[in-house]
Amino acid sequence: MKQKRKEKIEIIILGNIPIKGILKNIEYWKSQILEISITSTVKNLPAPKNNTGYLNQFFDDSELAKIIGHDTLNLRIGIIFADLEDDFYVRRISDKSVVISVKNVHPYLKANNISIENFLKRTIYTICSSYFVFNNQFSKSAYQIPHIETRGCLFDLNGDINHVIYNTEQPKICEDCEAMLNASKLPQNYLINLKKELKKIRKKRRERLESFVKSQPYLSILISVLLGIFLNVIANFIYDEISFFKKQPISNNTLIQKNTTGSELHSESHQ
Repeated sequence: MKQKRKEKIEIIILGNIPIKGILKNIEYWKSQILEISITSTVKNLPAPKNNTGYLNQFFDDSELAKIIGHDTLNLRIGIIFADLEDDFYVRRISDKSVVISVKNVHPYLKANNISIENFLKRTIYTICSSYFVFNNQFSKSAYQIPHIETRGCLFDLNGDINHVIYNTEQPKICEDCEAMLNASKLPQNYLINLKKELKKIRKKRRERLESFVKSQPYLSILISVLLGIFLNVIANFIYDEISFFKKQPISNNTLIQKNTTGSELHSESHQ
């Protein structure tokens, strides 16, 4: 199966997402296999029918189907900040529609300095890969792909929601899942491009530095001290060199050359 074009992914914002910058760069993510665009927003969500109290309410699949609307030719992914059925953070609504909730994963990601943006990118790749495996349909069989064991793999089940921290950034594709994908009718070069693009899902340089400092505080202090000493030595060396050249007297040859030149010019003027 040849990949003639990028797969179009329609993002639908469901309600208010009270996390700043959650969709920053998602729409402009550079990909060889996906073309992501935010197509619509549902501003006011109805109250969930499954409501037994302020802290115990969730949207079931039938409610989400009404909110997200009818299927289109493209894969549609709704993003919501609410509890979903069975406490899942991904729910299949139809063969062409899926909903991702960022509510329950947010505290775990934030505690480990992992952005919601990276979580969404990773989850979108998981959904799209399953979508391709089943011939451009996110069928109910897609739930059979994830494995219970946490391997840092794109297809980890994350039954314990805290495990999202292990496969959100630079997720790999384990041997079993790679064999499964190779046995499927994927677009040409899909797996090669997928691996390359998963490596790009990582913290920004500043965030990686902050994470290193938090995880290795003593080593960070040692590196800072050694770097400070090194910079001090370099600064002193440069200062000494500049001071040395400033103190150097003008050589006799230079004086003679200047006097000779001056005399020649004086003689020429008289002539």
